[in-house]
Amino acid sequence: MGDSHTHNIIYMFKSVIERTKRAIGARPKDFSIGSEDYKKMLEANVARTEESGTVNTTWQPGSLNRLKKKERLDRWRTKWNDWKHRNDMVYQSKRRVKEK
Repeated sequence: MGDSHTHNIIYMFKSVIERTKRAIGARPKDFSIGSEDYKKMLEANVARTEESGTVNTTWQPGSLNRLKKKERLDRWRTKWNDWKHRNDMVYQSKRRVKEK
């Protein structure tokens, strides 16, 4: 257990260092196929295209962040509605009747 836990901590630490280097410009972006920067660029292009199709505007900066925020909100709403439905008194009473 200790070995894999230590490995995960080291990997997370290296990842934080790499992201920090990239953020401050100490490490240039790597757009080779399969790299993190390349994948993020493709995600951003898809988000921009999706947004420009729905809103009927040109590309705007920050569309990837807006898309991710919308997805998080949708996931939260789905979880909340499921929870609310399961804890609804009418649903609970129908379920109790079915169990009997």
